[in-house]
Amino acid sequence: MAGALFEHPYYPIIYVRGYAGTDSDIEDTVSDPYMGFNLGSTRIRTLWTGDTERYYFESPLVRLMKDFKYSDVYSAGLNITEIDKVPPGTIDPRSITIYRYYDQVSSVFGPGKQVAMEDFGRGLSDLIIKLRDRICVDDTDKAGFKVYLVGHSMGGLVIRCFLQNDKIGDPIARKYVDKVFTYATPHNGIELEIIGNVPSFFTAQSANNFNRERMCSYLGLPAGTEKVNTLNGKFDIDRFFVSSAATPRITPSPPVGRRGSSVRLVMGSSAPTMRPYSIVTETPARQNLRHAPSSIAAIRDITESSIPKRVIKT
Repeated sequence: MAGALFEHPYYPIIYVRGYAGTDSDIEDTVSDPYMGFNLGSTRIRTLWTGDTERYYFESPLVRLMKDFKYSDVYSAGLNITEIDKVPPGTIDPRSITIYRYYDQVSSVFGPGKQVAMEDFGRGLSDLIIKLRDRICVDDTDKAGFKVYLVGHSMGGLVIRCFLQNDKIGDPIARKYVDKVFTYATPHNGIELEIIGNVPSFFTAQSANNFNRERMCSYLGLPAGTEKVNTLNGKFDIDRFFVSSAATPRITPSPPVGRRGSSVRLVMGSSAPTMRPYSIVTETPARQNLRHAPSSIAAIRDITESSIPKRVIKT
């Protein structure tokens, strides 16, 4: 039976972290095996009844391990995806992999120089193929292989670069992507007060990755495209989800389930206010992984929305 190794919907998950704005941020990022996805939060939560309670979000990674029996790809201090000679079947299908693309930029693990977004996209493609070859034993297993991609902040743009730009990566790797979930990702670039869209000459720490002209280039969009928050027909919008990050205090709303949005969306069970490929109309007050996406603010369809002209920190 094709795909017997995999039990829907528990496919491998790849996390793609967000933007690191300084050299020290980059080194802090690469020093963490999970690059922040292991960080949770504790908040005062207002229930839809008006009552309040203390809410503990252990982190998306811990939730997946506790509730769905996922495991990471580290063993005896090594990252199994980075080892060349690994027997097929070494990694469990219910696995969590961190795409460590900032290792290439780090002065500890790499040359300490900025890397183009296109290279990050190619690396994601390579990682998917490596993961397949370390999970699947034979062609029957490969026929059932699928993967979920979860991107925070700029990580969502790395994912889109891989999915949308036909010149980047392996078409077979793109076909393996079952669902995409991004949160706090500036899909239409970043607007700065007075200046407007991040200028193309903001090349320090690759901040120009949020410039729409530059985004057209690495997303494979026609030059001059004004609204770059489009998949351009390269991926099914019904399998692409967008959410905001959490605010310090949860606003009153009906309950969305105990597992929280980060797990529910990846597993295919979206919250009542979530719509495929939409953007949040308010600027997230918190866009750091230290604050869990445990609620979803007002969301409108992407065809009706635009990013407010204000500073958006990623």
